Amino acid sequence: MDINYIELTNYAQTIPYDNKIQTYNIYREMIPKKKVFLKYIKSKKKSHNPQLIEILSEYFQCGKFTAARYLEVLKKKETLTILQNMGIEEKKSKKLLKNG
Repeated sequence: MDINYIELTNYAQTIPYDNKIQTYNIYREMIPKKKVFLKYIKSKKKSHNPQLIEILSEYFQCGKFTAARYLEVLKKKETLTILQNMGIEEKKSKKLLKNG
């Protein structure tokens, strides 16, 4: 995001929301009409495999949100042990861990 656009937005947010015409005019006049490429910042948060979360929620008898939190804390070896205790084949359990 361009720093100038951030400052413009902060200024425009100081205008009361009731005055929509003035807000629109500020954005219309201040934002340049040229094409600009702004690099998108990707999230560093990795998502977990939904099937793995569902299996862990069954094992711990808790909700999916809590199971996802457990998955963040558990090490790969511990998760593999849990999957083997649940009766899941080693090949499938490694596939679940690889995708997650």
